Amino acid sequence: NTIAQPSGTVNALSRFTSDKLAASLDWNDVSVFDFKAQGALERTFNTKVIQNSCLALSQDASLLLVGEISGNAGVWDLSRRSRICALEGGTEKLLHIAVNATSNRIAALDRDGTLWQWQTLTTHTNPGEMQLLRAHSQKKPKRPEEHYTEEFAYRIPRSLCDLSANTA
Repeated sequence: NTIAQPSGTVNALSRFTSDKLAASLDWNDVSVFDFKAQGALERTFNTKVIQNSCLALSQDASLLLVGEISGNAGVWDLSRRSRICALEGGTEKLLHIAVNATSNRIAALDRDGTLWQWQTLTTHTNPGEMQLLRAHSQKKPKRPEEHYTEEFAYRIPRSLCDLSANTA
């Protein structure tokens, strides 16, 4: 199944969630795919987000989060097929974004190592309306005093990889 058109570039890929997968193609095309029988993919959602850098689906695959090179992000309600939140406050390229729908919290990590957090409202917007949320806290990482300052051959600084355990 070829999904990346026209250049073939896939710059971000979400985890599998409820038989869905989100992909960022050619740095501006964001799509959500459903897995069908025999491994076939069906595109169920598509939008343009210029210079996106990361994406994620909520655990129930009802929300799509897209981070941008600018440090901002957006949230789409996939059932309504519309953008419901604009997230501002970040200053560097977002490398990873995540949502906890139970606590209405969104977090993103930028390339500088800063953790940005947004608290979403518990009430949903009316169709056609969008919330504008500013980051309410940031945590810049500090190295422990015993941290080595030398670079090691096996260390990958500013890696774009998500090295988390398989939770399936």
